[in-house]
Amino acid sequence: MASCLQTLLWGGIVPTAAGLIFTKHRKENIWAAAFLFGYGLLFAVSELLILTMTFLRQPFHRLVWIWVVIAVGAALWGIVRSIVGRKVQLLLFFKSAKISTIYFWIALLVIAFQIAVSVFGAHMDADDAFYVGTATTTLQEDSLYQINPYTGGEYQGIPTRYILSPFPIYLSVMSELTGIHPAVMAHRIFPIIFYVLAYTAYYLLGKTLFQKNTRAQGQFLLFCALIQMSFYYSVYTSSTFFLVRIWQGKAFLASVLLPVIFYLCLELFREATREISWWVLGFFCMAACLASSMGIMLVPVMVGIFAFLYGVLEWKWMRVGKAFLCILPCLLLGMVYILLVLKG
Repeated sequence: MASCLQTLLWGGIVPTAAGLIFTKHRKENIWAAAFLFGYGLLFAVSELLILTMTFLRQPFHRLVWIWVVIAVGAALWGIVRSIVGRKVQLLLFFKSAKISTIYFWIALLVIAFQIAVSVFGAHMDADDAFYVGTATTTLQEDSLYQINPYTGGEYQGIPTRYILSPFPIYLSVMSELTGIHPAVMAHRIFPIIFYVLAYTAYYLLGKTLFQKNTRAQGQFLLFCALIQMSFYYSVYTSSTFFLVRIWQGKAFLASVLLPVIFYLCLELFREATREISWWVLGFFCMAACLASSMGIMLVPVMVGIFAFLYGVLEWKWMRVGKAFLCILPCLLLGMVYILLVLKG
């Protein structure tokens, strides 16, 4: 029971409260946006903290305590900012639920089925040897990327392939805070959280694409859910990674973070709304770096395309400048990676 409450606290309440920092001016979908944006903030914080503490060779427990202080501080700030700025609309979810169509509720059933299959039919993967192994080793040794999970001995050099995208360390942090073993956290808890994050992003994207058509919004969400269930024809498809490996960093990048960044770019570059801050896009760009080294290059490409289409071609140079600042951490980490590889 204690682990369940701790999981609810650190996996739901704290991120949502932190996300309220960025929802002050929103008029609808406050809680969905807060949940999504809060995770973006905490992922960005995790990337900065883990990299700093790793290169300084600090112990893992110190990382956890600093992370907790920042996360709780952000959550309290979000709550205070929300209350001071306007009255929190506690009934907003129920209000929006009343106008949802049958397609929306069918989509929820499909999503619930996917979560149940993923949790109770947990897929065991060969990559567990490194990802879960690294998380377990981090907890046991109270160190950050100093012990090789394959051998149990110390790394002879910097693990350049993984150190800049320390997603297994984030798994260790959540395991430490909830008291749940990393293997259980990865295969049973993370899929629940990440499915909700993914479909929250799809839901908000549908609201953007079909702003006044609630029927089309529900159909879009249902279509996304059915697509994910229907494209497991190869072990290499994005749907395969979504269904059975979403807890891995590379799968999380493709299934959750890239769709979120696409949604944010669509809103920000078209200036369709003033309800989203460029800070949120910057946080998710850093979150992509946390998840996988592929995010270090894929995200600048995606954001760069939007900047070219909606900035350069329309002579909106302020958009281009803000986009560059958002992807700057990715570019810097890319340079660091090249230097680490050249150094040997």
